[in-house]
Amino acid sequence: MADYSQYAISPAAEWAELQKTLPPPAVPPTATVFEIRDAFNASRAKSHREYYGTPDDVQVDEFTIPIPGGSSIPARLYRPTNTGKTPLPLYIRYHSGGWHLGNLESEAPYCAHLCSTFTKADPTGVGIAVLHPVYHPTPEHAFPTQPDESWAAFELFASEGSELAAKYGLDTKNVHLGGTSAGANLSIGVAVREMRRIQKLQQEQGPDAPKPTSRVKGLILTAPPTVHPDLFPYHLLANRESSSYVQNVDAPILPVSRVNDFVTMYVPNASEETKADERLSFLIIPDEQFDKDLWPPTTIHVSGLDPLRDEGLLFAEKLKRIGVETRVTIYEGFPHGFNLFPQLKESAKWREAKLEELRWLPASSSTFPITEEIYQRLIRYTRFSAAAYASDCPIPPAGATVVSYINNSTTDTQATLFRDDVGYDLILAFRGTSSVQDFSSDFNQTLVPFSGADGGCKNCTVHGGYFRQWNSISAVITQTMKSSIADYPTYTITVAGHSMGASLAVLAAQALHASFPEDNDRITAYTFGQPRTGNPSWAAYMDSLLAQPGKLFRVTHSNDGVPQVPSTEDGYWHHEVEYWANDPPSVKNTVRCEGDEPPDCNLSEPGYGLGNDGKGINAAHLYYFGISIGNPVDPGITSCSG
Repeated sequence: MADYSQYAISPAAEWAELQKTLPPPAVPPTATVFEIRDAFNASRAKSHREYYGTPDDVQVDEFTIPIPGGSSIPARLYRPTNTGKTPLPLYIRYHSGGWHLGNLESEAPYCAHLCSTFTKADPTGVGIAVLHPVYHPTPEHAFPTQPDESWAAFELFASEGSELAAKYGLDTKNVHLGGTSAGANLSIGVAVREMRRIQKLQQEQGPDAPKPTSRVKGLILTAPPTVHPDLFPYHLLANRESSSYVQNVDAPILPVSRVNDFVTMYVPNASEETKADERLSFLIIPDEQFDKDLWPPTTIHVSGLDPLRDEGLLFAEKLKRIGVETRVTIYEGFPHGFNLFPQLKESAKWREAKLEELRWLPASSSTFPITEEIYQRLIRYTRFSAAAYASDCPIPPAGATVVSYINNSTTDTQATLFRDDVGYDLILAFRGTSSVQDFSSDFNQTLVPFSGADGGCKNCTVHGGYFRQWNSISAVITQTMKSSIADYPTYTITVAGHSMGASLAVLAAQALHASFPEDNDRITAYTFGQPRTGNPSWAAYMDSLLAQPGKLFRVTHSNDGVPQVPSTEDGYWHHEVEYWANDPPSVKNTVRCEGDEPPDCNLSEPGYGLGNDGKGINAAHLYYFGISIGNPVDPGITSCSG
């Protein structure tokens, strides 16, 4: 059971100091909701204009968006003034305010600031456009007006052939959504509706039709309401008393009484059916009704003193459970809406996080930037994969210790178990093709039945040669790992390999996953130059086991030909998640790719080399991140000198 109460034990010192200086409300207690709304919008516009200023490198276009019923809503588009020929990624920002507050002017300073600062920091030099559609407010317009209007804005710009997108130079295949509070709720609602649209399309077209992808490429959410308060799943928490609705009942800015006021205006006299509507209460949608392949990478920011804290964190856990790449940032001791005070240092951190997340989200229709931390991990396990080619290893990478060499002389299959006592990591690295027996295995490409170590791989087949090699050492591997896992219960478990060793690594990863279920969270796999290893059913099985955020890294390099064989025409298919590295080696030149067989990454460059159909081993296969790996001409660190 979850317990997030530690994030609200006491107010953050910075917030406590600011709270002492805040003036009393500017409107009298007798003010109507409309007077309060007008005062809030004017105050927010003024304070944000004073803080953010008016950047001179942003152009603003204002227009209306047609909505259901024949009416329209106003919108503004913020674009860099110096736009090139490259279409601009689009960030649609739905504003906050309990579906009641907010207008064009209250959001203008931050939207312009976001466009300007992201464009200046964008390493690609392209920048971003920010769209702010202004949905009709409550109480004049109740649910589902706001989600329907938010969907209309998305449809207008994200649809292929969009005239407005073409007019303003926007990339319809690179659309992200986001917002705070009500804006986050509306963003999730659009993503759910897009998922349902595609699921319906798939049912109509049948299983053999190409699988479409979501037009929503990323979600950036702050303080998202994810369920009607009456339906909050208290059973998922350790106890009701530590829930954010109880713990933060009298929180500053947004106490529970105000949450109820906003919700009552949004869904007045709501029936149980309306409360559970999936345009409002996403948290209670059954996991099995989500499709991780149709849900975008998601970032979620929550505040410790926010009544909405727990539903945001529970929704993040839901996405992670499903297999969606999800980032969570928690502002301990800060209330809902603290970012409305831009002078706070914590607000600056929030703004910086937004910029970084926009860079993290897709850089194109199927590629995503990666962080420096992930890039360094890829280099680290390249070194261990290179070290696995050594017959002995006197100086392992990263100061690690060799625990065991594992070798079967009949198949000449070799692996090395390293232990890194500084990084608290057990690394099992498999050697790639190095001998006559290995080449024989490479060319034994008959697909053979495979049920998985847990028996859960239905209709699966795998590469016959690699499966034979794995079976020749699997028992020894399992026994060796059992001992080390027991001796080092806090260490991560990493499986790695290059080329043929990469295929052996993923076969090992699934076996360890089944053999040590209580340690699944510790298991990660990194493969480099991995050939296709099984059929589509096997790929889907691997995706379900390990293609969670940060669990499976299938790294390719430039036009490396080995990942392009054996052919898909022969029944083979890759699993996720591909990380494509290009030259010169850098974090900027390395991207994460969307899908099992992403066309915009390694497959976009023919991998001519030594192998089947003129594809296979080439220069790109023998160097990863500038490190020689499995290269007989340039041994590099294959004697473990790295």
